[in-house]
Amino acid sequence: MNYQPQSFLAPDGTKMVILPAADFERLVSKPSNSDGVVEAKQALAEIDAGMGTMPGDVLKLIFSEGLPPVAAWRQYRSLSQAELACKAGLSQVFVSKIERGVSHGTPRTRRALAGALGAPLWSLEEDFASSKRAQNELQSLIVAHVMERPGMTELDLAKVIKGRSGYQQQVNQECRALVVRGMLERHGQGGRGDPFRYHLID
Repeated sequence: MNYQPQSFLAPDGTKMVILPAADFERLVSKPSNSDGVVEAKQALAEIDAGMGTMPGDVLKLIFSEGLPPVAAWRQYRSLSQAELACKAGLSQVFVSKIERGVSHGTPRTRRALAGALGAPLWSLEEDFASSKRAQNELQSLIVAHVMERPGMTELDLAKVIKGRSGYQQQVNQECRALVVRGMLERHGQGGRGDPFRYHLID
């Protein structure tokens, strides 16, 4: 059973939340929320340093434009197929085959492409979007945007991160995961009249 916490206003105006006892016990047993804040700040520092992350522009090219990861990175780096091939020590024809999915390339080829693109190796894989790393990447982007602009809705986040509202459901799932992990809190009843708004937990 997938139970969603319910909220109501007490007679004195205090907002109250009803949740399963197991969730309550888990929350009160946590030493503090500082772990989540430290984790979020560390993720943001890694993003700022470019450590193994995928820029939002590359994600937009993949999710919004439908480009394969190698092509998205190549376009992001403003390289032609011939320039990328030269940097990676490959033929332009082979790069084209990889981008079109006709060939995957050997692990050595993938490493050469990653090096030439300045991209993490995992980010060139076609199925990266379903991987845990991509999920963490999306969660890091959500935290970064909420830190920058508290009170963002799922629709706001979908538009900023993915470039259009069609990805709201995917953003919604990751926002809920961040709430469960204690990194974000949400306000509002949900729905059009009072959409969920997200804030970092102090």
